[in-house]
Amino acid sequence: MSGRNVVAEDAYYCIRRHRRKLERWLRSYVDDLEVHWRFFENAPETSLRNIVGDFLRGFRDVQEDYGRVEAFYYLHQVYKVDSGELLAVHDTYAREDDIRQTATLIFNELQKLRREKKSRQAIDWPEKCRQWLEI
Repeated sequence: MSGRNVVAEDAYYCIRRHRRKLERWLRSYVDDLEVHWRFFENAPETSLRNIVGDFLRGFRDVQEDYGRVEAFYYLHQVYKVDSGELLAVHDTYAREDDIRQTATLIFNELQKLRREKKSRQAIDWPEKCRQWLEI
C-alpha cells in the first residue's frame, strides 16, 4: 500500500479521536504513513443550509437521510480543527430565499433543542425533519 495516496471522508473525522483511530488503523498497514488533513470550516448555518437545500430540491430523501440533520446537530458543537488545511464551505443555496428562510428556522429550532439540553438520542429525527420541512 506504500507509495499511494488515500482519501478518507467522513463527517466524524472532525472529532479528534476518530481521526486518531483512523490514523492508527492505517499505520497498521503502512509504517511510513504521512497524513495531511483538510477540513471544512465550522460554518453551521451554511452547512445546514446546504443540507436543507438538498432536501427541498429533492436531491436527498428525508426518510433515508435525516441522519444528516442529526449528525449536524451533534458535530457542529464538537468540531475542533487542530492542524491541517482549512477549506471554506461552499454556500450552494445562498441566493435562494426559500431555502435560506427554512434553514434559518431549522437552525433556530436546533439551537432551542440545545438550550433545552436535548440529547440527540432523545429526538425523533425523522418526525422533526418532516415537520420542519413540511413534507
